[in-house]
Amino acid sequence: MNDEVAESTQRYLDAWEKLKAHDDRLGELRRGALARFAERGFPGTRVEEWKYTNLRPLERRKFELAQELPANLPEAASLPLADAGLPTVAFVNGQFAAGLSRRLDGLPDGIQVRSIAALLDEQPEALQPHLEAAATANDNVASTLAELNTAFFIDGAVIDIAADTCLDQPLHVLFISQQADASVVSHPRVIVNAGRGSEVSIVEHHIGIDDAVNFSNSVAQIVLHDNAALRHYRVQQENARSFHISNARVWQSRDSRYLSLNIDLGGMLVRHDLHAYLAGTNAEAILDGLFVLGGRQHCDNHTYVNHIGPHTRSREHYKGILGDHSRGVFNGKVYVEPGAQKTDSNQTSHNLLLSDNAEIDTKPELEIYADDVKCNHGATVGQLDETALFYLRSRGLGADEARRLLITAFAREMLDSIEAAPVKKYLENALAVALGGYQG
Repeated sequence: MNDEVAESTQRYLDAWEKLKAHDDRLGELRRGALARFAERGFPGTRVEEWKYTNLRPLERRKFELAQELPANLPEAASLPLADAGLPTVAFVNGQFAAGLSRRLDGLPDGIQVRSIAALLDEQPEALQPHLEAAATANDNVASTLAELNTAFFIDGAVIDIAADTCLDQPLHVLFISQQADASVVSHPRVIVNAGRGSEVSIVEHHIGIDDAVNFSNSVAQIVLHDNAALRHYRVQQENARSFHISNARVWQSRDSRYLSLNIDLGGMLVRHDLHAYLAGTNAEAILDGLFVLGGRQHCDNHTYVNHIGPHTRSREHYKGILGDHSRGVFNGKVYVEPGAQKTDSNQTSHNLLLSDNAEIDTKPELEIYADDVKCNHGATVGQLDETALFYLRSRGLGADEARRLLITAFAREMLDSIEAAPVKKYLENALAVALGGYQG
């Protein structure tokens, strides 16, 4: 590591030393994660997985780890989806906020939603297997920030769904970034264990409620047992000055189905790593994503789908809408193991540039070691279709209205898979607001 990177890394090592007095029964696991982070440091652009995403602006910032809730919490009624009637577990700066959580008592008997902090105090052995599995998975430089989360996380949600349990409405997991005395860093974590034959939807929602420069570094660990189904709607609406990094790992057993919809409408510098491991026969993963960027926003989506078992299926479709001087990145890799015969995989990246100064780097990849598979991928980058604009103008629409209609149609397709009406309505409205600045 050069001196500048070492200095930025040292800040976190010093911060961890200050927290040792508050260390919990996961000390050994945390120390191992911190050591791996110290060895690697922040990944630089010379690392292939990070060549288009420069973390120097993040490294140069100094953040404080919030250890208690802010005094001026927002009103629960003012929060997103507050009027939707969804069971909600809320966290502010990475810590459980009981006063902002609601309707958790009405969950079916087979669904448990618990605070990680509470489990660390009462039942740390229940967390140990999940965290050790995550440490084993963080075996490459792309996972360096996940190691930082393991070293520093204070709280998060543990969601256990019993076998054959269904939830008829989504569970809202809300993470709020809010300035305290200084710019804050939070390390939220979500652990989902979906039992055999269960079916549930989760809205993992990250928002910023002020214009402070904060840093959210989140991790999600998801295990789907045989025939389990999970719809995972991940919505990122941090403020336009903040940093947001996320790592998600999904392990799928036989006949399980994972549907991911990743929506990015905020943040200054955003990076997502989503890894899905289709281990069991007939497992299916559908990974969809949409990012809307303007100003000098930067959003990088890296996905990795590992077909391990035979007869597995994956579908991946990401769309980007970029205006002003924004930059988007999509790198999707499908890896087919030697024993994964009859794999069926399709990967698509479509991108719409609304400015000559906007930029997109897209790279779908296939790496195949089985000989009886059906795999394909493709990517497109373009501007609004002048022929379509002319057609709409010829039907009496003004120039701005014609642009709005085409841009909205391009984006709205990604919301079609949402079955929960309140969630779909909320995202339609949020999307309309996000697109409003790039239609004239």
